[in-house]
Amino acid sequence: MFTKREKTAYVNKRKKGREMELIKSKSSVSDCVIFMSAYKSNYSRKKMISFYKNKSEKKSEILNKHHISSILIDDSFFTVDGILKFEPNHDAYHQKTSFEFKLINEKDDIDKFQKYLKETKWCLSLKHSVEILLDPFKFEVSSFINMESFLIFINNRKLQVDPIIFFINEVMFICFELINFDTREPFNKDEIYGRSNNYNVKIIKEMQFFGTEEIITVNKKIPDIIFENINSLLQDILRDRFVLDNTSFLHNLFVISDFVEDMSTYFQDVLGEKITNMQLDNISGHDSFNYFSQEYLGVVTLADGQYKTDVLWDTQVLEILKMYICLNQIINYDLTLDLKNTLDEKMHTEQLLFMSRVPIITVKAITNMQNTASFERYKESINFKISYLTMYYERRKNRNALLLNVLLYVISFIGSVGTFQILQEEFGLSFKISFIALTSVFFLLGVIWIYLERKK
Repeated sequence: MFTKREKTAYVNKRKKGREMELIKSKSSVSDCVIFMSAYKSNYSRKKMISFYKNKSEKKSEILNKHHISSILIDDSFFTVDGILKFEPNHDAYHQKTSFEFKLINEKDDIDKFQKYLKETKWCLSLKHSVEILLDPFKFEVSSFINMESFLIFINNRKLQVDPIIFFINEVMFICFELINFDTREPFNKDEIYGRSNNYNVKIIKEMQFFGTEEIITVNKKIPDIIFENINSLLQDILRDRFVLDNTSFLHNLFVISDFVEDMSTYFQDVLGEKITNMQLDNISGHDSFNYFSQEYLGVVTLADGQYKTDVLWDTQVLEILKMYICLNQIINYDLTLDLKNTLDEKMHTEQLLFMSRVPIITVKAITNMQNTASFERYKESINFKISYLTMYYERRKNRNALLLNVLLYVISFIGSVGTFQILQEEFGLSFKISFIALTSVFFLLGVIWIYLERKK
């Protein structure tokens, strides 16, 4: 059972002639930089669960192949060494969550799962913050994936990537920290200035997994490396029934620090743009920390380090909410092709903005997000798309109505041929003269009607 939320960064270091050793990062480091990404694809959780119920599959081999140590999904905790049952218990009144793991196989020894249980602490902390800050009827954390750390090589620098992966409402979120492998120091707030130091979008040439000698050429971004590895895992889990289609993504930076001298200048330096009309409002309603958030960056400064662990996870959840809504807007504009789905997605996003079962800080975070330029830009783009689709369908409906009217006009002309007999009997006109007269009248009226339709 875990009642206190904590997060520990680890550095795995391997030297020539020595075995790999596990070293804690220095606790004196005041800054924490988390690189965040969100991906949306056609991930299916039900199929994933059905795979794990299939005992014929060698799960440990699949996990090892993709450098995954454990997966927590619903009430099951899958590890390389076996499976545990997971039972959360959230006390809404006292705002506390307790967790319990139980053995499925009574012959197993709980001690062999201790290293995996330590891995789940971040999962439980995140899950607890989601339950407190977001509406449980609209947000569900469906699964957590513990991926092993790996090395990347940039300009003769060796950096360690510590990733965590989780799914909220079938959106894959990837978060990772970077640690200088030689100095054993995590990245601080001053190492991410501008696009050239944004490791969400920086191309990585080479990487290496711990425990292997092979250096892999990748030429990809760090989030994409992790994303493709998880997708490869899902393909193996679903036996190649998992197919990526129209994947959308969004990146974000999150910084928690003891001190930032000038918040507005820091935002502009990190984002690499001179933004004259940036409005930075303190979202926090607590004296222990200040929280500011704009497009693609959130910053927290601590006045009291006693609350650092709770603040770290709670504000991260609010950054996740910002990314989730912005990603929904991107998908709605880029991928939703028909008017009905566009309106449905817009209504879904609007509902998220009016969540009622959330605390004040979540309401303030949503209000702050609505005032950002990117939110307004996507909102206007979606409204333009709805207007365009409305006009498109209206034109198509008018075109179909025009074709129907032409068909009725032709049928009316054919039916009027029966009047030739009346013209012959009453006026003594020949069939030829009657046909010419009737055709002329229909042609003249048709020309006038088509002219008026084209003018409209």
